[in-house]
Amino acid sequence: MRKIERRTFLKTAATIGPYMAVCSSGLLFAQKKQEEKGLMVLSSLCTGCEECVKVCAVDAITMKKSVAVIDNDECIECDACISECPTEAILYRKDLEAYKKAHPERFKPAKK
Repeated sequence: MRKIERRTFLKTAATIGPYMAVCSSGLLFAQKKQEEKGLMVLSSLCTGCEECVKVCAVDAITMKKSVAVIDNDECIECDACISECPTEAILYRKDLEAYKKAHPERFKPAKK
């Protein structure tokens, strides 16, 4: 029996699982869902505490210039980083517009 790495298994299960039952008429829907997929870090809120890096089960989060960066190809969307972030700087891409409406003070334009 072939041994599969934990990261590979989790990534495959998270990616393929929801789309296994999609019929041909639902392929467009699946493609749209894929575009919305992923987490993002609001760099203006990230303090560089690295708590998200510590809890990531698949090492999908790295730090670049003291800001967390999520590799969505590796991410399995387990939400551990979202609940661990003390500044709420991590959210789903699909939720960005709603987040902007709920927290407009966090998106003020820079003064010139």
